[in-house]
Amino acid sequence: MQTGKLYWPTTFPDAPSHPPLDEDIQCDVLIVGAGGSGTLCAYYLCETGLDVVVVDKRKAGYGSTMTNPPLIQCLGDKMFFELVNSFGETYAARHLTLCRQAVDELERAANQLHIDVQFQRRDSLYYASVAEDVAKLEWDT
Repeated sequence: MQTGKLYWPTTFPDAPSHPPLDEDIQCDVLIVGAGGSGTLCAYYLCETGLDVVVVDKRKAGYGSTMTNPPLIQCLGDKMFFELVNSFGETYAARHLTLCRQAVDELERAANQLHIDVQFQRRDSLYYASVAEDVAKLEWDT
């Protein structure tokens, strides 16, 4: 993001592409979009035994997924206390629990694939971009 180059095209330049459909097909589920969301949906639907087809007019992952960094986080731009202030402690805690479960589930799926998707857990580092945000990161232990 700092270099102005997108991560995926430089690290995975040979994304799969497939010829266009030239005949009618039958399936239980048709997913339009072979990016991260579409492929995850296909993965989980296939686990149920459904006949799933994924189509995309581009190479796999060359839509909005291409602009995403290869980073999965439990929290987004808002810190936990900000979520509590906005939505209450119960909803904020549930949100964090669901995010952690989602990362656990992605790890499980990655470990079941027959390819190395290079899923690796890392510790998080939070930093303040501006001086007024430093206080948000400090706490008493």
